[in-house]
Amino acid sequence: MRKMNEMPKTEQPREKALMYGITALSNMELLAIMLRTGTKEKNVLDCASELLDRSGGLSGLPRLSLGDLCTVSGISKVKAIQLQACFELVQRISAEELSADSIMEHPDKFEEWLRIRLGATMQEELLVIYLNKAKQILGMETVFRGTIDSAAVSPREIFRSALSRHARYLILVHNHPSGNLTPSSQDLNFTSRMIEAGNTMGIDVMDHLIVSQNGISSILSSRQFCSV
Repeated sequence: MRKMNEMPKTEQPREKALMYGITALSNMELLAIMLRTGTKEKNVLDCASELLDRSGGLSGLPRLSLGDLCTVSGISKVKAIQLQACFELVQRISAEELSADSIMEHPDKFEEWLRIRLGATMQEELLVIYLNKAKQILGMETVFRGTIDSAAVSPREIFRSALSRHARYLILVHNHPSGNLTPSSQDLNFTSRMIEAGNTMGIDVMDHLIVSQNGISSILSSRQFCSV
């Protein structure tokens, strides 16, 4: 193993950033700066490389659990939490950027954010996105974790939150860890209940999206929902 202080300054991430600017660094070098130190067996660049391999690339980093991160050389629980905090900040920055404009103006950006947020999550989550009349995001919240069951998720609570935010539209989003984008009978029943409740409240359900590593599908546009 080559020690960091034995490398030319142009190959040391912090020194390279000082000389050429942070944008000159590779993904591995940026991660190395966040990790700060390596181990006796691996320098920090090797640890950063192992982390990228474990996540399957940059987009997979936010999906790693605390336990996953701690299996990487040189990453303690403290470092793992620091990394998760950085990943969460990136997602929140992206969410704020989405909130600035109508999601209809940037559908690709919106879908990419959803894939990062939910695509590889190993437990089902139901995310509700609240929008105003201009279809700008007012806020979002995870209202349920676990298999979606119409008996377990209360439309009343969701619409109560929507009213408190003065929302005009809702987008429902949940993930399928299996990768299957076909809506289940529970998905279809829950979507129908939400649309019916929204009609009485004057709040439209714009869509119910299923997200997985394989992509995104719309329940409202699906053949299964149209035949319900």
